[in-house]
Amino acid sequence: MKKPPTTLLRFGHKGQFVKYPKSWPYRMVRTRRARHDTKCDLLVGICACGAQHFGDEEWIQEMLDDFNMVIETHAEWVARHREN
Repeated sequence: MKKPPTTLLRFGHKGQFVKYPKSWPYRMVRTRRARHDTKCDLLVGICACGAQHFGDEEWIQEMLDDFNMVIETHAEWVARHREN
């Protein structure tokens, strides 16, 4: 039986960010938007690599599938913050 996926939680005052998991291999992209080439640090939001990731990119979806993870939806983030 397959384990349920791990949920990657959103953060930020609007829930606009999702961190790049430390357990994943480094991803370096030459975007020419950052001053120096830097590894990705976010799956959703303006990343250190200089690109803005939205979480629906093909490489992100493949990694989520490979590692059995999902990104928390914005509605789930709102509900979680209303509980507190």
